[in-house]
Amino acid sequence: FMLFIAILSLSLIGVKIAQLFCSLGPQSWQVHFAYPLVLPFTAMLLGHLVGVPLAGASCTLLGVLYAMEFDMWNNVWFLIINLITSWSILFTLNRVTRLSSMFWCCMRLWLISLVILTVFRVFLNNASWNVFFSDCLGGGVYSLITAICVASLVPVLESSFSACTHNHLLEYFDSDYPLLKRLFEEAPGTYQHSVLVGILSESAANAIHADGFFCRVVSQYH
Repeated sequence: FMLFIAILSLSLIGVKIAQLFCSLGPQSWQVHFAYPLVLPFTAMLLGHLVGVPLAGASCTLLGVLYAMEFDMWNNVWFLIINLITSWSILFTLNRVTRLSSMFWCCMRLWLISLVILTVFRVFLNNASWNVFFSDCLGGGVYSLITAICVASLVPVLESSFSACTHNHLLEYFDSDYPLLKRLFEEAPGTYQHSVLVGILSESAANAIHADGFFCRVVSQYH
């Protein structure tokens, strides 16, 4: 619960920073950053540390609240773009097990946002090469900032709140982990048995759409 509150607080801080960045900067900044991608940051943290279903519901609620609160952005397009990109990134997170994969998720986020913005520009009869390059720049900056912030905050939040994530489980799955290394040296037969049980449990868990990697790791220590 405290981890959930902490991520929501970070989300609010990020939105306020984006708002100040757009309001205090030159008029040209509002052209490049007219539709800030603030919800994908929250979606990635919640999806990776808390869970994808809760992240989807929370981002939907936050998107509506942010669109109602801040009048400097086009509320309808701001809401639609942030919700679609957040749901897309959550769908991708189901297949992410390593923290380094977050950067590729953010690159896909940039492409998705660019496609959505281009469709909106065509729909509003506001499409041009200058606007397209502005959307490329704005989406790229937000995606890069999201990747850097998420990659920096996930290890801190994991250690601070003892969150059990795939990235955290990889440490226990490493064959050089002291306990597994000792098991291999003193009881190699038991170690091989644990490996086989892990493979079986992962297959069984995947068959019922459970967390197969989690089952494989804990089977190593059964």
